[in-house]
Amino acid sequence: MPGKCIYALDSDRVFGGINLALLERLSQEYRESLTRNSLVRATQQLRSPDRAASISPKSGKWKLRPIAMLQKLIDTKPARDGFVAGPVRKPAGLDGNIAGRAGGPGRRKLTMEIDRSATASPACYKVRMRIPAFLLLVCGVAHAAPCVSGTAACTEWVTLNGGLSRSLVYRTYSLDAKNESITRAMVMVHGASRDADNYFRTAVASAFLAGALENTIVVAPRFASKGGGCNDALAENEVNWPCSGDSWRSGGAAAGNPKLTSYDLTDEILRKLADQKVFPNLQQIVLAGHSAGGQFVNRYQMSNLIHEKLRVPVSYVVSNPSSYGYPESVRPRESAYSLAARTPGYVPAGAAAEAFGPFRDGQACTTFDKWPYGMMERSGYSARSSDEQLKKQLVSRPAVYLLGELDILPLGGFDGSCPAMAQGPTRLARGEAFAKYVNEKLGAHHIVTEVHLCGHNGRCMFTSEEALPILFPKPR
Repeated sequence: MPGKCIYALDSDRVFGGINLALLERLSQEYRESLTRNSLVRATQQLRSPDRAASISPKSGKWKLRPIAMLQKLIDTKPARDGFVAGPVRKPAGLDGNIAGRAGGPGRRKLTMEIDRSATASPACYKVRMRIPAFLLLVCGVAHAAPCVSGTAACTEWVTLNGGLSRSLVYRTYSLDAKNESITRAMVMVHGASRDADNYFRTAVASAFLAGALENTIVVAPRFASKGGGCNDALAENEVNWPCSGDSWRSGGAAAGNPKLTSYDLTDEILRKLADQKVFPNLQQIVLAGHSAGGQFVNRYQMSNLIHEKLRVPVSYVVSNPSSYGYPESVRPRESAYSLAARTPGYVPAGAAAEAFGPFRDGQACTTFDKWPYGMMERSGYSARSSDEQLKKQLVSRPAVYLLGELDILPLGGFDGSCPAMAQGPTRLARGEAFAKYVNEKLGAHHIVTEVHLCGHNGRCMFTSEEALPILFPKPR
């Protein structure tokens, strides 16, 4: 397939760039699943017939450049900061080695070898750069390529409870090895199925589409659960997080240990990421979750006790949850959400009433204001704070509500219980109403972003053009 090969080979040893195996796996794994604009973007990047990838060792940024330009740079110009390109479609008349030059004293000579790649398509050739040892010192210490497979190879254990317990996380880079190239962290929380491996793949795909794999560490914790309707296999000393009631979604306590909650695990992950000795150049952390993961992030955003204590800012992305934690007993009326957010076939009954007010069916639905839907009878992590503190933290901390335009059907574990239905008829309606409530009634400055043509699908949401700048914001 001509033009499909836009990869950098062996650059992980030199500049910490992406290698062939990584991008080949990404291309194969997501070619069929990427959605709409993301698919168009991936196709343009992976199948461009006349362009190749280059990377600057100074900025660490990738660029797509015409092959002719790269060839001219290699053949005729000294590279001021160097680059790695390939494999590229073999330029006409090119055989053997190419000589180039590196900038700096003496303009030292580089040698680049062009070879056929056994793992790429027939039109592709490997490009390897031989660089003298002294140049490696100029480029800095190289870091391993990101780990991107949703397998055991990309996991590590986070210890809790003084080392007596542990929980599994997927990550693109080690949480304990010093890494100066990381400037951003994105933590992705899975849904009700607790399929952290799949959510890790989705997060890696979105990082790839945002061009952020090299300077972002992606982490996906696994809240394994056995009992209460869940049946995950647990490793030795692995924490068993609660599956029902005040569950892992809302900071519930681990089985057999009432002092250890799912939010404590998230606290520990954020502390590791904010450790200046390990990630000295980290500038921002984004915590995101979809569906049940969105419920997790919503309650954690208002409950956690470390937000203001970390040396780097944290932002929260709440995507398509079935319910939210209301800090007051009011609930939305029909005018709190758009007509498009209502159940298909709905016909408005009449003139719109006030957007929020006391819940009218409180006698029949006595649990509407109990945690995690409201503030009553809180337990687990959230019980460590007062109602007023939770409300204050909800308002003051940054949040984005990432909502699917088509998430208006009762699918994918939709919560149809009375306390959830008190918040709106659909996930989209509930998201619009909650954002309106915290912004207009409580004075928050949260952001609502609706993703066009996406329903209740995490991969559609997080690989969309709307989501990428939210999940991977540019450094301030």
